[in-house]
Amino acid sequence: MNILSPASDRPTPRFREPGMPVFEPGTERYFVRGGGAVVLRLLPDDELTIVDLEGKQRCELALFAPGGKPDPAALGLNASSASTGIARLLIGTEETQDVVRVLRDHGVPAGVERVAVPLPGDTHPGEHVAFRAEREAICIVHAAGGPMDFEKQDPPTDLLAIVRRARIENHVERPLPPPLGDVIAEYRIDRCTAQSYTVKEGQYLQI
Repeated sequence: MNILSPASDRPTPRFREPGMPVFEPGTERYFVRGGGAVVLRLLPDDELTIVDLEGKQRCELALFAPGGKPDPAALGLNASSASTGIARLLIGTEETQDVVRVLRDHGVPAGVERVAVPLPGDTHPGEHVAFRAEREAICIVHAAGGPMDFEKQDPPTDLLAIVRRARIENHVERPLPPPLGDVIAEYRIDRCTAQSYTVKEGQYLQI
């Protein structure tokens, strides 16, 4: 019979970082906030997975060819449903101007009539759908919904969009976001250094 002391019976200590998931190279994760949308550029053979995190969340997808022509078949889908959510986002309100700006840069039209609905709103928490891109496409993922109806208690909830790239490109610089206004001054701050500057009232600071 072996007798172990309390110290020797303890497991070997391990260092853990809660909330820090480890992804394979080429994996990208995007949270689609309830009522909001994300715009993704998909290349041939990229995989797109959409996860309904809390369940019963309707998801709308609109796909466009690089020139702006609707192309739902790029993910093997049919745009058979009327667009209620994405059409509202593309109106260009103050809340959606960032999305609209990105779409205009890719030649996407100001509105869309029909969308695909891979998650109709009757799913359980954690259920997901997956697609593979047959060709390059601009994809809008929208967690449909508006202000909560207090009688129905149906607020829009978040979706998770995961992109697994078929080809991993190293040392690719991501494009900078568009300026928030007229650029008055621009600084490059090298690593391990600091720099002071003055921001006046009403001006934006963009990093």
